[in-house]
Amino acid sequence: MSTLGMLYLSAAIAASSAERSTAAVRRAGERVDEAAEVAAQQGADLDEDYTMFGPTHVTLHRVDVLARFEDGWSALEACEPLAVEAVHGLSRERQAQHLITMARAQLLTRSKDAAAESLLEAARLAPEEVVGRRSTVELLSDVVGATPVPRRDLRRLAERCGLPA
Repeated sequence: MSTLGMLYLSAAIAASSAERSTAAVRRAGERVDEAAEVAAQQGADLDEDYTMFGPTHVTLHRVDVLARFEDGWSALEACEPLAVEAVHGLSRERQAQHLITMARAQLLTRSKDAAAESLLEAARLAPEEVVGRRSTVELLSDVVGATPVPRRDLRRLAERCGLPA
């Protein structure tokens, strides 16, 4: 079941990589919904076949898909049912990836301070997820650019990523 659920989530991410259209949004949402059905049947977060699949992972992917389609408000709303303990039970890298997704959604909703805080926490948990990823460095650049006077720790992170701060 875990493998099937992860296949649905992979299909959702692939659909969200397409140009935004009503059909692409619908396809991605349908794949996440199918994964949610599998997760409900499975009943818990399990690491079968090294998938870490379950309800938590489905919610993380739903948030990610919404953020990829630049629907920040819906992404933040979709995040509400996440249990803090479940997220903290994930690997540091997965927690950091989620924080990066949250930063993207927060920036979309003009919550610049929250976006900065999410990126800083992601860098603390797993620096390679921030410093080593071009898309995250671009997001960091956007957050710094949207902040009238970036805080010192945000400027330091930008400098570590090779950005002017």
